[in-house]
Amino acid sequence: SPLENPCVLDSQREFDDARDLDVFVETRDPWGSNRVLFGKLVDRNAMDVIINQDNSGRMVTIPNCMIHQVLLPSGLAVVSENFKQKMAEEYPEYYEQAEVEEEEVF
Repeated sequence: SPLENPCVLDSQREFDDARDLDVFVETRDPWGSNRVLFGKLVDRNAMDVIINQDNSGRMVTIPNCMIHQVLLPSGLAVVSENFKQKMAEEYPEYYEQAEVEEEEVF
């Protein structure tokens, strides 16, 4: 799977930073027609997420109420993990506590 180590986009700033990058959009709806769409992130606003599917110029608008999560592919998640490790080296007291709490959840 290309999502072995996904990076989930959550805040508007993360969406802004990921604009023009490849993303996976996982949808969920009450009718069970859940699917995963792939494309370049064009925009995210209060109502929708818009992706350019297949880089063909075909814009797909997905209502936020149908979106379960938006993921960056694993290659970008590795960059994110490297950044987290660098921050952990600079601020070990914060990240050691976060790792302990994370281990307890699993």
